[in-house]
Order: sequence, then C-alpha cells, then structure tokens
Amino acid sequence: MNPKKKEVQIVLPEKGKEVTQDEFNNIQEEKMDAMMERHGGERGKNGSRVFTTTEIIRN
Repeated sequence: MNPKKKEVQIVLPEKGKEVTQDEFNNIQEEKMDAMMERHGGERGKNGSRVFTTTEIIRN
C-alpha cells in the first residue's frame, strides 16, 4: 500500500465480542484442532503441522 496516494482510516469493528487472552487462546486451540481433524496431520512440538506418509520410496 502506498500511503502517498490515499489516506487510510481504520474503522473499529461493529460485530463480535471482547474476550480475554485466555478465552482467545482456548478458541484458537479449538479451531486449530478442528482444522487438523478436517485436513489431516498432527501438531508438532512448536505448533507447526507434521505430515506423515506411509509410502516408502526406494532407489
């Protein structure tokens, strides 16, 4: 975005609700679990996605 061309105004959201950080973390955890269930895969130690395969490639 080029600020010289156009002035940008930030508008406060009108929908939604305020939640505490703990509530947000719980919601985020539930959403991540749902996504993992939907798309497969497991969660790694640092929260990254781990893909597993059963195919063995031999040269």
